[in-house]
Amino acid sequence: MSPFSPTKTLVARLDATLEARVVQRTSLAYLNEATEGDDRPHHVRAASGICFVGGELVVVQDDASFLAMFEPSKKAQHFALPAGPGGRRRFEKRLGNKNDKLDLESAFAFGGRVFAIGSGSLPVRERVVVFDPHAPSLSKVFDATALYAELHADLRFSGGALNIEGAAVLGHDFRVLAVDQGG
Repeated sequence: MSPFSPTKTLVARLDATLEARVVQRTSLAYLNEATEGDDRPHHVRAASGICFVGGELVVVQDDASFLAMFEPSKKAQHFALPAGPGGRRRFEKRLGNKNDKLDLESAFAFGGRVFAIGSGSLPVRERVVVFDPHAPSLSKVFDATALYAELHADLRFSGGALNIEGAAVLGHDFRVLAVDQGG
């Protein structure tokens, strides 16, 4: 068995005893206005993945190559990820570049760094971003094709159409959550 293959499959089920309560709402606005040259939206458009690191919230967007980091109730700093084809960092249907996005769908903090995970639904989305909030310029986008190949190959996990929507480290385990595209 591959080291990436799960030893058992877990299936999510609705638990009627669980509930969520909103205790605070915060505007996801950037500290600095966007300029045309940086190809950044005027606000944080998505929160596909969120995690706390060092008392600050880091937000990962699936449709823009920017990470947002802020203390609760303050405006967000932006950190640009590498641009895609044509130098774009925004990915939209109307721009005709939606299939070029990294599609970062989840984030977790580990060892003082943030790991943002691509969905794996296309080869360009088989990437992992490692963001160090203490040295943002050293943050990198890694090609994780080998990891994603293992996930694609295990049909119990991927169902033949991989779409990762969550990831976390729990103790010594790295857990990946995917949406079943088959049914």
